[in-house]
Amino acid sequence: MPRDIRYNFPTTQTASRFYTDLRSNNVAGIYLSKIRRHPDNFHVQLSYEPTGGGFDETAAKLDELAEAYDGREVSC
Repeated sequence: MPRDIRYNFPTTQTASRFYTDLRSNNVAGIYLSKIRRHPDNFHVQLSYEPTGGGFDETAAKLDELAEAYDGREVSC
């Protein structure tokens, strides 16, 4: 089952940097099925399919990357 997450950023520039990092696959071990910028350019919404049957660390890795850009997860 795909998981959807949306992140909010304080500026459009930081949202763009987060988006670019994810699109260029600079984040090891994260494979996204869909990523897009929200029309307001302050949000990035993504979707991923968890792999394996154990604990999934993808959301934690995404949270850490977003936090590096002063972003935070918001409800979809």
